Amino acid sequence: MKNNKLKITEDLLIKTDSRIIDAIAKLNSNTLKIVLVIDDYGKLVGTLTDGDIRRAILKNIDLNTQVINICNREPKYLTEPSIEEAKKMMLKYRVSRIPVVNTEMKPIMLFTLEEFLRNDKEHDNIPVVIMAGGEGKRLRPLTSIIPKPLIPVNGKPMLETIIDEFYKSGFSFFVISVNYKKEFIKSYFAERGSLPYEITFIEEDKPLGTAGSLSLMRNLLDNTFIVSNCDILVNVDYSSVLKFHKIHENDITIIGAIQELRVPYGVIRLKNEAVEGIDEKPEYHFIVNTGIYVLEPKILHLIPENQYYDMTELISTALENKYKVSVYPTHSGWTDIGNWNELKKLL
Repeated sequence: MKNNKLKITEDLLIKTDSRIIDAIAKLNSNTLKIVLVIDDYGKLVGTLTDGDIRRAILKNIDLNTQVINICNREPKYLTEPSIEEAKKMMLKYRVSRIPVVNTEMKPIMLFTLEEFLRNDKEHDNIPVVIMAGGEGKRLRPLTSIIPKPLIPVNGKPMLETIIDEFYKSGFSFFVISVNYKKEFIKSYFAERGSLPYEITFIEEDKPLGTAGSLSLMRNLLDNTFIVSNCDILVNVDYSSVLKFHKIHENDITIIGAIQELRVPYGVIRLKNEAVEGIDEKPEYHFIVNTGIYVLEPKILHLIPENQYYDMTELISTALENKYKVSVYPTHSGWTDIGNWNELKKLL
């Protein structure tokens, strides 16, 4: 067990009248998945976590709502910086963050519990399927020379970067669907020699879309599995995603991300042909599909054999057949590295 005692910094604090969208920015910057909600006198009045944000999103609460309306207003805290008491409280209440306050109820430090009794190979039995067979048309002419999965991102092919991120989260079995310039991809990993994870390649004879090649994997996928595009990086806690998937008894869980759209003009509001008002340069927030999913193997029989079939079609078919499809919203960063503008930012 590793314990950290951290001093309180500004990126861990947020005022009661701040907006949810402001809290999301704080949560993304401090990496601890918590902010402490304080009043105008600096006193602790609540805590706000990733889970609170996610529940607010699922309830369709406006992200401009004040954080006091969604935070935990009965936070667990200590009045003395005792490591042993912090451990006991974490185990008793099943929390991983315990703030310490002074006599004026102002937060002065934060205890964190990391890697508690965690198995490094926590998700060994969960296969990760990566769709790497596309031509990468958005990245032409670069992909006319090398396949998109091997385009380097900070000195490492994007496919290997994605695998490494999953491996760090405890996954060690990868199924990679290949087609376009597949020998380049297979040769690259063959030349890497011994790897700490297992890779199985599934070869498409023809392009099968973002879900079609799953029909070739029915003998491999007999348990809950993850599907990811080969050009997506998402900063998400996969343990939480899988727990969410199981608790809600989903057949498909879509990992969604908050996308902000700013309209650079005044938007006119009409009512019965009359102008009701003008919203100057408004901001709108949407949950978008990141291209990463958790699926149950029973979904596989919905996919036509060896035909072009996209994941959006599979989701529509699943809904038509009354399978349970849900979304796990994340406010953490995500990047579409198959897009020129995003790729240039990373480079």
